[in-house]
Amino acid sequence: ASQAAESIKITVGMEMEMVSGYLCQKIRAQYRNLTGILWVTDQLTIGPEEYAFYTELAKRTLYRKGMEDWYLWAEVLSRTGGFAMKQENALQSAAGTIKTIVVVENIVEKSVPETAFRLPAGLHVEDE
Repeated sequence: ASQAAESIKITVGMEMEMVSGYLCQKIRAQYRNLTGILWVTDQLTIGPEEYAFYTELAKRTLYRKGMEDWYLWAEVLSRTGGFAMKQENALQSAAGTIKTIVVVENIVEKSVPETAFRLPAGLHVEDE
């Protein structure tokens, strides 16, 4: 993944857009056959620990061999800073272009109890 992260091409644009009440800057990212437009705000602060958490979460939930592309947006944000309020992705595949758009519509800032991050009884994680 570190070699893959090094090959991401990032272009920070000057274009701005309001997304769900937050002023966002356009960032274009390219990795292999995946192109993304991220609309990123600096009005929400996220530190290195949070980026590490989301990268690990994405790897565990979205990672499939040969599909490293899907969790690299956390790497883009760790380099540029900010929080992605909107992501427009286009993945070129043998079946054609797969497009997705993810928009954060509602953010509530509050403390989350530590118990929310515990695995349910009887469930365990196995590393591959």
